[in-house]
Amino acid sequence: MELRLPYALAFASLALLVLDGCGPKKRGVRHAPDTEEPSEGKNLDNFDESVATFRAQWPSMPQGAVVVVRFFNPSNNLKLSLVYVDKAAPEFKPKSGNHLVLAEAKGKNSELLSTLSILHKHWQPGQYACGDDTLIGFALSSQWNPTAGETYGSWNKGAGCELELHPAAQPGDLEGSFRGVFVKNDGSGALTIQDGYIYVKSFSSGSM
Repeated sequence: MELRLPYALAFASLALLVLDGCGPKKRGVRHAPDTEEPSEGKNLDNFDESVATFRAQWPSMPQGAVVVVRFFNPSNNLKLSLVYVDKAAPEFKPKSGNHLVLAEAKGKNSELLSTLSILHKHWQPGQYACGDDTLIGFALSSQWNPTAGETYGSWNKGAGCELELHPAAQPGDLEGSFRGVFVKNDGSGALTIQDGYIYVKSFSSGSM
């Protein structure tokens, strides 16, 4: 599944959403204000349309997860939405006892725009704050590396996020939402997620 945005435009716009990491930040979720987006950014934000599309399509998929993310830069009111797809069932990680969704957002020619990681222990309905049992990260590089300086994570100082899951229309499937601030490992910047949508197909959680 591909994005409609040209690779260069989407990647450049995503880079503009990186906030300078300056000044102290309180841990926790920072809710972005509900404000109008600039006219030049309207074609970059198709979050609602994408959620409606994948919410209708994903129940028929055999396995995997889809995540729609709306990035927001409050300094210039710029918004950008990307679709991340993981075609495999969440992978069990014995060391942490969590299951991993590792999804990629790609451009029209399969160029990799970004990678999203959600490491979560309790894949069941509920509300969760990011911590040891819920880790979310983003990479704008060509490969996923949770320890790289350029990776943005919920585990860093000044970051914080919330995840909510509930039953989907298809029995056993889950859908939900998340939002928060994700700080670079090297502390030089942050990404604000104003809205996030996730649909996860039913999978065996017997190893949990």
